[in-house]
Amino acid sequence: MNTQTRRFVRSFLVGAFVLIISLTFYDFSKVTLESLWDTDSVDLQEGWVLAVDGVVVDSDFHLPDFDGNDTFYQKTVTLSRNIPFGIENLNSLLIRTSQKSITITVNGIERYSYDGLGSNRHIALAGYINHFVWLGENAAGKTLTITTVAHSKKEAGTFYNVYLGSRTSQIKL
Repeated sequence: MNTQTRRFVRSFLVGAFVLIISLTFYDFSKVTLESLWDTDSVDLQEGWVLAVDGVVVDSDFHLPDFDGNDTFYQKTVTLSRNIPFGIENLNSLLIRTSQKSITITVNGIERYSYDGLGSNRHIALAGYINHFVWLGENAAGKTLTITTVAHSKKEAGTFYNVYLGSRTSQIKL
């Protein structure tokens, strides 16, 4: 192959490569991706029923609540309410606890449980914990029940916000 033919082939290959890269970038510039962060979580602050050891003590409990006394220490505290309709991407719940065992049910079906004592773990984790809970399909309209037992007198009366929505919207909280 002579020098002139080699230059032509090399120029053709370089030109074809540049054309392919240019067309690829042009094609990708037309792609739009839906953001994972478009929806917001819903903060369920009102309408909770608070029961202690099975006895209702407040039928319109509001979250968050930071009561400094140890009335709830080592007692079974239950928060319950219906999951509202109309929450976009409703599939996850986020609740925070501190030094508490927690069980979460939807219409009586257990969705999550955490042993705050750490008796079943190799490494004891005490303190502030984020609990991300998959609610399952069609959770709207069903009864959400959160049952806790406090293992610290200091944190016994602390109840943090409960958020519903998509897991990705909750990560940014």
